Amino acid sequence: MMRWGIKTRGERGAGLASSGVALWLAVALSMAVVAGCEDDGPEPEGVDCGAGELVEVEGESFCVFEAAVVIENGFRCPADFSTLTSFGPVGICSAGPLERGRREAVARAHRSRNPQLWAEAECVGDSDCGEGEQCEDAACEGGGEPECPEGQERVGSAAECLQDDAVCEEIAPGVFCTGPDAPQPPQCPEGQTQVGSAAECFQDDAVCEEIAPGVFCTGPDAPECPEGFEPTDECEVENQDCFRFSESLLCRRVEAANCCCEFLVEGDILEEDLLTVDECAARDSGQCIEVDPNRLTPHPCCPDAQGERCGGD
Repeated sequence: MMRWGIKTRGERGAGLASSGVALWLAVALSMAVVAGCEDDGPEPEGVDCGAGELVEVEGESFCVFEAAVVIENGFRCPADFSTLTSFGPVGICSAGPLERGRREAVARAHRSRNPQLWAEAECVGDSDCGEGEQCEDAACEGGGEPECPEGQERVGSAAECLQDDAVCEEIAPGVFCTGPDAPQPPQCPEGQTQVGSAAECFQDDAVCEEIAPGVFCTGPDAPECPEGFEPTDECEVENQDCFRFSESLLCRRVEAANCCCEFLVEGDILEEDLLTVDECAARDSGQCIEVDPNRLTPHPCCPDAQGERCGGD
């Protein structure tokens, strides 16, 4: 006898089994979809890092290249990431200037994928370094107490520095270095050149002076005529009164100027006369003297008198 619309107990069990399988398949499919969403997936559309690697930090894209690629001639960042920041073993191409915190985040993300490339890097951020140190170019720098140069000692204030010709330099807040100042090496006068031997000095009208052992100063010198001579353009006859003093200088004897001469004649008698300097010197005890402005005129020792007395008005 047929019973329309009524399932037996066995049939109901089979139906429930089929429903359970379907439910399990639906859950598995959902989990696969979720897992697929969590994968890195393909690069965002339009981002091409070429030989580099795309790194995303908080929705912002960066192209990271190994340093060996960056230093090649002709390297350029992709057009959309034209700013290059070199850091340790990589070069980071970004859309604009890369601030310190963002650089660290990009470096950490790239290091997590490429640990071998970053194996020799000391740090990617300041937190990887010791107290007072900063991460610069993947290496910890700074920190520690400031040190004075060799030969100097550390003091706490300028008042404690050595005096006289001593160094006193503040190298950090409240930290001064002091010590005897190193003597300055000998310096040549302005316009002269330092050379190591006389053979290296300039020739002709040149200075060549040894200012320290093995240190010579050389340079063009403006030659001067000896005392009693003056420069001239030409000599009618070159002799002891007109001669070539150097390659570029002719000197001629200056005509002896007159002077008021005081000398002895016939024992103790003192006379005065207007003589040349040479003539005066040839007299017995002859010497040039200043003109007495109160001397009565006329007198050869007062040729420019304008009144009764020498030098009067």
